[in-house]
Amino acid sequence: MYIGLTDNDFVATKHKGKYLLAYQQGEKVSLLTRKEYAILTKLKGKITSFSFLRSLSKLNVSDFPSVIQNLQRKKMVALYKKKQSYKRKIENSEVKNQLLAEFIAAKKFKKSNLGDFHRSIKHAEGHFELYETTVAYLLRNSHLLLEGKNYGQALVKGILPFLREVNKLSILEIGGGLGLVAKDIGNYFGSKKVARYVFGDLTFPFLKRQLLVLRKKRIQSSGVLLQAPYLCFKEGSFDLAVANEMIADLSPLRLNKIDILKGKVKTEGERQALYFIRKYKLQINNAPVYFLFNLEGLKLLLQLHKILKKGGVAFISEYGLRDSYPVASFCGGHTEYSINFSHFIEVAKKIYSRVEFMKLGRFLGCKRVPKIIKRTSLYNLKRLLLFKNKPFPLFAYTPKDLEPYKNEVINLKYCSPYSPESILALDNFYCIILVK
Repeated sequence: MYIGLTDNDFVATKHKGKYLLAYQQGEKVSLLTRKEYAILTKLKGKITSFSFLRSLSKLNVSDFPSVIQNLQRKKMVALYKKKQSYKRKIENSEVKNQLLAEFIAAKKFKKSNLGDFHRSIKHAEGHFELYETTVAYLLRNSHLLLEGKNYGQALVKGILPFLREVNKLSILEIGGGLGLVAKDIGNYFGSKKVARYVFGDLTFPFLKRQLLVLRKKRIQSSGVLLQAPYLCFKEGSFDLAVANEMIADLSPLRLNKIDILKGKVKTEGERQALYFIRKYKLQINNAPVYFLFNLEGLKLLLQLHKILKKGGVAFISEYGLRDSYPVASFCGGHTEYSINFSHFIEVAKKIYSRVEFMKLGRFLGCKRVPKIIKRTSLYNLKRLLLFKNKPFPLFAYTPKDLEPYKNEVINLKYCSPYSPESILALDNFYCIILVK
């Protein structure tokens, strides 16, 4: 039996050089995962089922039999069921995969100045749609996951128990993006409660946008062009410091575990890393031979401690794991690196009076867990609607939110907001609350 597809079976379009992963089914369009798309493109032309199975062995598709079954249910593929002896190497455990990812990230690491990328940004509008889609941006409007609150409102509610009673607050926000968090902090406290709100950012268009947000609320605000972790403020200047989803932009340092354990250093960066490891007794025995070290992020902890008042609070959030070394994440135009929070916790415990570490979802008070659209489905839907000249902003959409599009698109997929396949992937985000 022969199977095959032609180019006419696919939605033949590109948007900004990217293929639209979709399949034509009459008048409707069915969105595909990357695995389904890879399999269907292999079926173009007439090939036997045996040749098809052989071609699949060249693909990096871990669960292709189940994917084929899904495609069969969609009546896209008719496979000849013939007994085939097919052997596939079993994947390593998650721990080994993580170690391998950490080692590869370190070996392929190229030192770059992320400041150059952020200084090159000319416009604030559209940046978080195209390059850096943050959790704060995806939850910028009220959401069922946060019980009707948006991200900034949930963040304020989470920080309140840690703040001390003062007449007026001095607040610093580093890397404030479009000013979404600042807007909600300003809404809650108001101009009578906030003495001053200082923005520190490396991108001038972002600073302009942030200042505009608070000036509309008549809150005294100012902006400083700075490159973290170096903060140009006097000691004891602020009651609250917020660094929301920005420390992954701080470049890590590649280290050789054997050399560091022996105390062999060649550069100033390695000397500083060795200082942190020895002074704060940071564990690196579980690291691969080459690993990345969040040196700039650890420096930021010391800088925040310096500029906070006695009893002041610092809030830091980012993606990473508690006991995992940094791995790379390409974010369009630049590469960010995840955070090894175990090192942050060890350093913070020795210099702050109180340290709270938790998953970001718990801090925000995510109690109800609705299904959220998967990342692949969201971007495929966005490309499809852009091709039809229909605006479609990125958001953590629920099935109810996308009901207006059900007549245009089928096969949209949803999952838990904590799943890595979700557009939010909250399981990978953590926060630290520090009290001086």
